[in-house]
Amino acid sequence: MNKLNEIFSTTFTDALGWTLFHSLWQGAAIAFVLYILLLIFRRSRSGVRYFMAVSAHFSIFIVAAITFIYQLKIHGTATGNENAPLHFLMVIPSTAPAGLAMGNSSGFTLQSFFAAIHSQIPLLLLGWLVGLLVAAFKMAGGYYYMNTKIKKALVHCPDELKELLPKLAGRFNLNGLVRICEVSFLKVPAVFGHLKPVILIPVGLVNHLTPQQVEMVILHELAHIKRNDFLMNLLQSILEVVFFFNPAVWWISREIRQERENCCDDLIVDMQGQPVQYIKALAAVNHFNASGFKLLPGFFGNSKGQLLTRMQRLVGVKSGNHSPQMYKVVSLLVVLISFFYFSWINKGQSDASPAISHNMKNSTLVFPGFSPLSPQPLTMSPAIEADTTKEEVIEGQKSKIREQEELIEELRARLEELEAKEH
Repeated sequence: MNKLNEIFSTTFTDALGWTLFHSLWQGAAIAFVLYILLLIFRRSRSGVRYFMAVSAHFSIFIVAAITFIYQLKIHGTATGNENAPLHFLMVIPSTAPAGLAMGNSSGFTLQSFFAAIHSQIPLLLLGWLVGLLVAAFKMAGGYYYMNTKIKKALVHCPDELKELLPKLAGRFNLNGLVRICEVSFLKVPAVFGHLKPVILIPVGLVNHLTPQQVEMVILHELAHIKRNDFLMNLLQSILEVVFFFNPAVWWISREIRQERENCCDDLIVDMQGQPVQYIKALAAVNHFNASGFKLLPGFFGNSKGQLLTRMQRLVGVKSGNHSPQMYKVVSLLVVLISFFYFSWINKGQSDASPAISHNMKNSTLVFPGFSPLSPQPLTMSPAIEADTTKEEVIEGQKSKIREQEELIEELRARLEELEAKEH
């Protein structure tokens, strides 16, 4: 630990460590604001929601950069000041009374918490650096792997795809810029590359679809190219590497990828005017669906669970899908706010008169329903508690299944209605 302190105990590393720490609550706050905005604009166009999600994602980086510059400035001016590690947090003033700043020696205050965090910054930075290198290596390895495989696949592209591509690319004014090939290492269509984009079609998918569905699949990938989604997805993935430890970043990334697919869906439906046929193409490609590389914007994004939500949105059926990751973000934000609040209350109470402290030591806390002579409450046996928990889990799963069945039935009825109108 002493060696780590020697390596990481500099103005730069201290500022970086505190910036990463602050990015947790900053990211949670930004994600919470985005969550509220998405609820308010849930019926807006997917392009509006996509813009809000992308803005929130890059706002985390911008706020972190501003925080880092501020931390550098504060650390630079506070060099040699023993109170600097706590002063620059702007939580406890350097001129605060001694009793207020230090709080109760036996209590858990902001001062003691930040002091503990500051003492562990070298270890935290080491962990972040290791995670950063692993995530970056994984991302770079995936890019190299895809580039190598695609170069080999381009040589054996079927003639029917080569003939179909120019006609469809002309609708987006992308003639001569796009290539297409069949690959055996993916199960869903995808796009790779920005300057020289390549549409990747899984081997055997063309034979599984009707000619109209093949056109819709290729048009969907061309929409990604027209929107420069590969470049945006690459920048998004870089931010995920830097903030790999932040659940808010991952939740926002999930929303971006979902809205990105919604944007392409809307573009194709507006162009073709056949939502039912497009939904059937989605369902047909789903048989080939599998998790892919996050560098690749594709027909299903990066989540198989998005399919039902996208179908419901296209036919105007209300979706019951909620992101479980958002609950983690909100929980993190609530925990941080609660900690700061109660630590501040505890710190204020530590300056109370000694008489109150003396009375508290000699007093007994009595809660309604409990006698001081029998402080231990009654508890269920572990076996009964385990059975009760198991039954609750089973009932919860059954409830989710019934909800999904109702949504599918509603979707099926809506599809039949729209298909009758198309005919």
